[in-house]
Amino acid sequence: MASGLTVETGQAQSQPGAQEYERLIARADGVARSRAFFRDYIEKVKGWELPAHQVPVVAAMQDLYYGLLRTADGRPTHKLAVLMPPASGKSQLAVEFCEWVIGKEIYEGRYPEVGYFSYVDGLAADRWGAVLETIEVAEMQREGVREVQEGLLPYYEVFPGVIPDREKTWASHRFFLQRTEIGMKDPAMMGYGLQSQITGLRCGTLMVLDDPHNLNTPPASSELETTWDNYKNMLETRGIIGITPILLACTRVAENDFYAHAQEIEGDWAVIHQSALLGETPQEYRSFFPPGVSSSGKPFGISVEALLAIATQRNRTFLTQYQCLPPTVQGDFYTTFLEEQEPRPEDIVGVYWFWDTADSKNDTSDYNVGGEWIRLRDRRVMLTNVVYFRAKGYETAEAAAREAQATFARWGKRPWIYVEAKSSGTSIADMIVRDQHWPAAKALKIPNKDLIARSDHAGGYFNNGRVLLPKRIATWKDW
Repeated sequence: MASGLTVETGQAQSQPGAQEYERLIARADGVARSRAFFRDYIEKVKGWELPAHQVPVVAAMQDLYYGLLRTADGRPTHKLAVLMPPASGKSQLAVEFCEWVIGKEIYEGRYPEVGYFSYVDGLAADRWGAVLETIEVAEMQREGVREVQEGLLPYYEVFPGVIPDREKTWASHRFFLQRTEIGMKDPAMMGYGLQSQITGLRCGTLMVLDDPHNLNTPPASSELETTWDNYKNMLETRGIIGITPILLACTRVAENDFYAHAQEIEGDWAVIHQSALLGETPQEYRSFFPPGVSSSGKPFGISVEALLAIATQRNRTFLTQYQCLPPTVQGDFYTTFLEEQEPRPEDIVGVYWFWDTADSKNDTSDYNVGGEWIRLRDRRVMLTNVVYFRAKGYETAEAAAREAQATFARWGKRPWIYVEAKSSGTSIADMIVRDQHWPAAKALKIPNKDLIARSDHAGGYFNNGRVLLPKRIATWKDW
């Protein structure tokens, strides 16, 4: 009886020990896996429920760090481009990737040098500030000032050597971590806008380019070229060319945007291209990220109906930002013409005729060209008619007034007539007012006589989908 009692007591005492042992083994395994695998870090340390569309992105980022990334045709590469729609988590993934890379470098005994770049300083600061917040919260958790969220592994346990260096002089663009070497100048992470002057700093561990273009304003061709030139001449040299991993996270904005340059000029990028609306026919349509609610109660995703509404109301936005595709190529300077139905009169704010005239020595011009433009309430414009002909100056004035009368009858709004203010244009504008009795006419000065410079100035509005053509015109390219 005593023996039986001893056995029972021994069993009762050994059971908690076995459970604790298994818990410690599982925790150690989670810590090891979080150090080794980016996905485990996201799930076990950050507590992020990884949606399906992010799984290949996370795997590719991990391959980028380990030097295992390949292009579509199987070539090794250290450059990864992730094209994903808004609210798909690409920027947050880039932030988490920086945290993981910094931790791994410290754990392996190397001091990290990470650069985070966006189109403007403030956006880059928000991103590296999020990385710093993770590191500073981990420091507070280590000191017992802040609790670790239940069920998650603390960052400091996975990467114990990541400690902010308060002895260094910090700035609004960078932060430092403690290191064994003395007198080293480079920060652990820095963040700048692509238009900033970045000299004297290194980011040899990782370079992130997150939204290199401003999506809120139409970028002109010169801006697109400047962004690429700054990257090649200033940013790329901050790393180790041919070695430093480079991550690009973006959508599309124009035919010659950053991604287009990367592919056409370099051509050695691995690419993950995720469109928002999937399927070829309405019966097959599905969203890349169906709407739902996370375990924390936060809504996510976008419905097929919402995507189709964007496609109908803002086709340019749908094409570039949500489908991550370039605008359709239609010309050399102006690469995008969107075709839509003619507007209703109540949608029209103003109507205008613009004329370009030319005279020859024979007092008969080369082709005079006039375009009828209407301005819509949504701040877009539509080119609704074009005429061109040879005529003398007074004949051009008569034609301009005649077309303006037809426009007035058609749209119910009296159009302004603008004539380019060159040698013949000024006199033609005067004739329209004096002889044709059309008061709303004047000569318009063009600030730059260089045709390429003019096209560059206006190109952003075309490339941003703000210039429309009516669907009724099938031969508009002949204009």
